[in-house]
Amino acid sequence: MLFNFKEKKLVLDCFTSESHVFHLQPIQKASSFIPQWWSNLPTYKELNIPFGGYENMRGCRGFTNLYSKGFILPLWSDAALDIAPRGKLGFNSSFADNNTQVDVHNDEQRGSYLNSLDYQHLKIISPWFFRCNKDISWMFQQPSWNYEKPEDIIIPPAIVDFSNNSSTNINAIFPRGDNSKQILIKFGTPMAHIIPLTDSKVELKTHLISESEYIKMGKAERKIAFGNSYIKRKQAKSKCPMGH
Repeated sequence: MLFNFKEKKLVLDCFTSESHVFHLQPIQKASSFIPQWWSNLPTYKELNIPFGGYENMRGCRGFTNLYSKGFILPLWSDAALDIAPRGKLGFNSSFADNNTQVDVHNDEQRGSYLNSLDYQHLKIISPWFFRCNKDISWMFQQPSWNYEKPEDIIIPPAIVDFSNNSSTNINAIFPRGDNSKQILIKFGTPMAHIIPLTDSKVELKTHLISESEYIKMGKAERKIAFGNSYIKRKQAKSKCPMGH
């Protein structure tokens, strides 16, 4: 007897309780965030070389392939970040929505890497929770091509999964200068390029939920973050011969 098992559609569900975030700056395909400088390049450029030819970044497969994959999480509010100068500690953060919060990881959490006298770490608390109906890995990385001054901000890359972990907070590191400086990040700036590490097609769904539903999801997320249930669930899955 032959069994015809239809493969389950891979879906990324994105939840927020903020109406302006949902309507004005939703999660979208990365192809919607191709930077304007790239679009302004001519499609054909003659080169003064012996055998002729053409070349600019409009023909770069690495670039076009990058923006054909995954989704972009844009900044949901204008932000002004005041960073203390090199050798000193401190920062001030201001968000136009008067709601966004930031957290800080101290040096003990990353050892000798990017110490606080030279760099300021900020974790920008995202208004989005993600859930994926399949246990796959996702690359979470900085959309560097979208930044006019990529040297002002470092968003370290990571491999995450959204079947057990729903958080999309932005860990950002800001190099200190000789003097204090203010970094302005505009509403809509791409903050994370999230790429599924699979060849399967992913369907994106965004949801506007109530505040109570959002708080409930946050409580469930914290239980995973501060306990060992995440590890236990992963181990349990690895023992199951059917992968459930």
